[in-house]
Amino acid sequence: MNAFLRSVHLFALSLWFGSVTFFSFFTALPIIRHLEAQATRPTYWLQTQVSEKKQGTRLAGDALEPVFAKYFYLQVLCAAVAFLTARSWSRPLGRSATFRRVVLFGGLALACLNAFYLADRVHEIREERYAQDREVAAAAEQQFGAWHTVSLLTDMLGLLCAAAALATAALPPKRNTLQP
Repeated sequence: MNAFLRSVHLFALSLWFGSVTFFSFFTALPIIRHLEAQATRPTYWLQTQVSEKKQGTRLAGDALEPVFAKYFYLQVLCAAVAFLTARSWSRPLGRSATFRRVVLFGGLALACLNAFYLADRVHEIREERYAQDREVAAAAEQQFGAWHTVSLLTDMLGLLCAAAALATAALPPKRNTLQP
């Protein structure tokens, strides 16, 4: 692989790993916790109908919604670029390069699952949780936890794939296995 493709590969891996890490642990969680805590304060400026944690969770979901619209697609883009640049290596591949390809394919599949299916499903159920119809809201409340957990686990497994691929990037294919 030439230097340009190696650079693109490393950039895609780094952006993928960094963006998921930053969003998951340094953006989403603090926003959710902060708004849940604020909503329980009787003096909160927004004056939610009921001073309860659930209203804070709803506000956090609304605040994070525009980010989620791009978040999973960024993962798909980064994973696809990393996978395609790894595919440019010719055979025979060493164990680390083969492992990286498998991990990248898995991470790409997980990102696609979230971007093209799970995120939409979680969004739909999240909206239904707050429906005026109590039966619809109750049914959605029961479903939301399971679907959200599946989406979170898929996201965290994708993060592990990005981390594993980034770790193996320190072991690039040997010179004789690279295309000219």
